[in-house]
Amino acid sequence: GRGGGEAAAELTESGVPFVVVDPGPQVPAFCDAMKCPYVQADATEDSALIAAGIKRAKGLIVTTSSDATNLYVILSARLLNTDLLIASRAVDDASVPKLIRAGANRAISPYATGGRRLAHVMLNPRVVDFLETALTSGNKALNIDDVVVVNGGKSIESLQVRARSGATVLAVVRDGQPMPNPRGDLQLSAGDHLLVLGTAEQLKLVEQLIGG
Repeated sequence: GRGGGEAAAELTESGVPFVVVDPGPQVPAFCDAMKCPYVQADATEDSALIAAGIKRAKGLIVTTSSDATNLYVILSARLLNTDLLIASRAVDDASVPKLIRAGANRAISPYATGGRRLAHVMLNPRVVDFLETALTSGNKALNIDDVVVVNGGKSIESLQVRARSGATVLAVVRDGQPMPNPRGDLQLSAGDHLLVLGTAEQLKLVEQLIGG
């Protein structure tokens, strides 16, 4: 479908390897064009998920047009890999909490998200343009990345993130709580997530400085 196709295109732009699982007849041609592997089978079957490598996968994007099917895929995948990051489409807004309870880390209603985005285009068009650019994977001019701190004990200032990489730390996320525009003397802890703005090259330098 369109949602899965857009997700595949974004992952391809990012250089992230992925496998498509879909029983549809269009899958071989689509995946040949995307140059990605696929399993032409029903994702509600454990055997299909296992064939796709679910047990060693980092994440799963579920985009079928049925919330009942999405729910079933999420339940199966969560049992096969308890550490999996699962993002699911929600056809109906009312299904969001059910999909979360089934094991999805995130459940997104494209209609609700799309409606809010349209409103934001009216209210703050330049902000939306900026974020669209920064959040497009593979964009060499500007991007926002999530860098995980491996070894804590140092501050952003002492690491000279801005001076040595040219990138800007927008926020530090600790235990799920964001700290926007963090002070330079903030002591970083192992496991902190830094949301960083910069070019692809600058973000690589931040990874080397902070991510170990």
